[in-house]
Amino acid sequence: MARAFGGLLAVALAYCASVGTALPILRQTASDAAGLDQRQTILLDSDYVEVADMSVMSKSLGAFASGHYGVDTTVELEVGVSAARRLQNAGIAGATALSVVYHVNCNDNCDAVQGAMTAMAADPAAATAHATALIAAINQVAINNGFTSPVVVSTQTDIVASFQAPEQITITLPGPAPAPAPPAGPTLTISDGPYVAGDVIAVAFTGASSATDWVGLYVAGHVPGSDSSTDWVYHHGTTGGGDLTDSGSVDITPPAPGNYFIVLLGNDGYTEIATRIEILVTASPAPPPTLAVSGGPYTAGVDITVTFTGASSTTDWIGFYTAGSALDNYDQWVYHHGTQDGGGALVTAGAVTVTPPAAGDYFIAFLGNNAYVEIADRIAITVGAQATSCSVAIDLLTVDTSAGSQYDGNTNGNLNTEQTSCGGNGNEAIFTAVLQPGQAIDIGMDSNGYDSRHETKWGGACPGDNVVTCTDDPDTRRHSWTNDQTTAQPVFFTIDAYSSGSGDFHLSWSIGTPPPSSCDAVTSLEGIVSPYAGATSAGPNTHALSCGGNGQEALFSIVLAAGDMLNIGQSSNTYDSRHETRWGGDCPGINVITCTDDPDMRRHTWTNDQSQPQNV
Repeated sequence: MARAFGGLLAVALAYCASVGTALPILRQTASDAAGLDQRQTILLDSDYVEVADMSVMSKSLGAFASGHYGVDTTVELEVGVSAARRLQNAGIAGATALSVVYHVNCNDNCDAVQGAMTAMAADPAAATAHATALIAAINQVAINNGFTSPVVVSTQTDIVASFQAPEQITITLPGPAPAPAPPAGPTLTISDGPYVAGDVIAVAFTGASSATDWVGLYVAGHVPGSDSSTDWVYHHGTTGGGDLTDSGSVDITPPAPGNYFIVLLGNDGYTEIATRIEILVTASPAPPPTLAVSGGPYTAGVDITVTFTGASSTTDWIGFYTAGSALDNYDQWVYHHGTQDGGGALVTAGAVTVTPPAAGDYFIAFLGNNAYVEIADRIAITVGAQATSCSVAIDLLTVDTSAGSQYDGNTNGNLNTEQTSCGGNGNEAIFTAVLQPGQAIDIGMDSNGYDSRHETKWGGACPGDNVVTCTDDPDTRRHSWTNDQTTAQPVFFTIDAYSSGSGDFHLSWSIGTPPPSSCDAVTSLEGIVSPYAGATSAGPNTHALSCGGNGQEALFSIVLAAGDMLNIGQSSNTYDSRHETRWGGDCPGINVITCTDDPDMRRHTWTNDQSQPQNV
């Protein structure tokens, strides 16, 4: 039964004159000539003595003393009455004296132990450290035995003040340590702890003498034969028939947290044939919370599914943050049960959604109990720009046309981010191609499974700047356009829907071979003799000059060595012309030397002042 003490003085700690001088006292006893004994009396509430597990307390204080002295130390506990009478006479009712005897097994190093004790009594800092450790050890034993708060109220200063001067310490050194006696009878050992509920404990034994010798696990305080075991197994590893095995190992499993003991019992009976082993079993730790997100890539405006495990409060929540933000500066948030209502039910594992508002770097966090403390590892993500129908447009020039220029597709699940000039507000599919000057396209749907609208535009960014044709009905009407510009132009064919429809379609198209450009027909001056007579009436119109001009043209070229000079011009013509000279790079040249509108007969001159031959 757990209990907490009230009042000013629940437990008094003192070192009584009845046991000789005050702590520390080292003396030799007849029962343990191999070591030094240190005795002290601790005055405790009588209820504490009644509920205390003396075995647990002995082991706890023994571990404390062994660590303090640096040598093996065991502890005996004796409940006395004389000190209780003194306490009662002093007005502290219900108190009982608990004598603690430390058996310090110093063997051949008792001089060192005596020196350590002498130094402690002379050194206030060492004495304070000893008192602090003693208080902690006794309080821990109390907590282990059902108390809900510490039981020692004496301060370190109180305890240190009770220490006597070193010359008051008495000690008798023992003789040589006796050789340890070999173990007699069966033995029992177990695997190292800590021991966790539900986890297997390996129990090793020696000295079994019957096929029905068995290992049992009991709750502390239970009696074999009167109380049932919580787990058991014959020493040969089964709960049925088996052969005698002198030594070996079996497994037992504690079902729940608590204090237990393990025993080896003989011949299907309840007689313990080896020293029992007491253990403390703790609860299995809950797995830590986890966080995971659906697979990327992640796109602005598109939901991300966030899954979690390990929620323990109805107000555990998911936060969506811009990278580098503090935890109280979230972009979005939602409780783990999927709402922003803290009254929702606890869900230990589940999923919510978050929606990134824009492209960028973000992180997603799992936080506990309406606070800004992360309870799982955060997840960093990178979000791309929001997808549009144009961002997934299909380039007709990259489509496999081995079976003809045709494409079977559908608009089911496509985006709806563009509208045609003749209406249409459904999911769309966009196709594009770049046409060279003079190149033509013919395109259209041969069939579809829904009421569609379709439009052709050219120039600019998708879905195009200039409308060629937009058609509501019939859905199979074809569109044609020839690039009559002087530069290459993109053309876009959009399949939309009358309203919200979508479905399958079959598309076909043809793109004509582009006519040759002026550079394809360039005349090399190295292959002709000056003067030269020609005409532009049959020439292409694929280039524009820096000083204007949008007619058919004739191009001439020559490679000039470094230091060479070119002088060139028309001697006569029959129309209003413009002419330009450039040098460097591919046709029609990169660097303008001169561009002339009038007079048409003005000549151009350029000397190659570069270190390498140059195209002119």
